[in-house]
Amino acid sequence: LRSRHRPEAIAMGAPDAPSPIVRQLAPSEDPEATAAILDTLAQAMSQADENWVWCPTPEHHAQRWHGIGYNYTLSMRDTKLLFTLADHQAVSFAYWYPEEKASGDDSWDTPGGVDTTAWDRPEAPPLLETLAQFLAQAKVDFLEEHGPFLYLAFLAVHPNSQGQGLGGKILSHLCQMADAQGKWIYLEASTGDNSRLYMRHGFVALPNPPKAWELPGICPGMKLKLIPMARPPIIKTQQGLRQG
Repeated sequence: LRSRHRPEAIAMGAPDAPSPIVRQLAPSEDPEATAAILDTLAQAMSQADENWVWCPTPEHHAQRWHGIGYNYTLSMRDTKLLFTLADHQAVSFAYWYPEEKASGDDSWDTPGGVDTTAWDRPEAPPLLETLAQFLAQAKVDFLEEHGPFLYLAFLAVHPNSQGQGLGGKILSHLCQMADAQGKWIYLEASTGDNSRLYMRHGFVALPNPPKAWELPGICPGMKLKLIPMARPPIIKTQQGLRQG
C-alpha cells in the first residue's frame, strides 16, 4: 500500500475540537458500556453479505462478530480504542498506530479469547490467516509512507438506527481528532456504500487495487472485498486550511 497519491485539497470547515457527544474509553474502564458497544458491533456487522464467506450459519454471524470484537477489547483492554454515542447505537474501534498497536490486533487467535473459528467453514482458517497477514502488512506499509496514523478498525451502527447520520458523527469526531494531531487516518472499506461514506469525509481510495478473497465452490460469487482508503490531516494555518 505504498502510495504517493496526494488528493486535491478538501473543501471543509476548520477542524474543531473532537465532539463532546462522542465518548472515548478503554474496555477496562467501563465493562457495561463495552458490552453494549460489542452488541452494536455484532448486530451491525452480522448484516453484511460477506459473512457467508466465513460462516455458513446466519444465526452465528452476530456471535462470530461479537467474538471478534471481544478479542480486540481483550488484547487492548487498557487502550482507549472504543468510541461511542451516548446510547451506543453507533460505535467505533480506532487506535493510534503504531503507538497503541497490540500484538494480537491482526490475529484471530487471542490468548484467553473467543475461538471465532468455531463458527467458520472448515475451509476458512487458511483464508483467515492470509487476511490477517494482509491487514498487518498494509498498516506497516502505510506507516512507512505516511508516518504514525489513526487506524479505524471498525465503524458500526445498530440496524435499528441506520440511516440517521450517526456513523457520520463518530467519523467526524475521529477526523477532528486526527487533524488535531496532524496525522492521517487509514482504514479498509468493505463495500461501495461504506467507501462513499468515507469519501464524504475526505477519504480517498488508495491507488492499489482492492483486495478480494473468496471460496470457490463453497459460496460461488460471494467474496470479501477490502478497499484501502486514507484521509490526510487538514491543518489550520493563518492562510487558511491545508493538507498535511
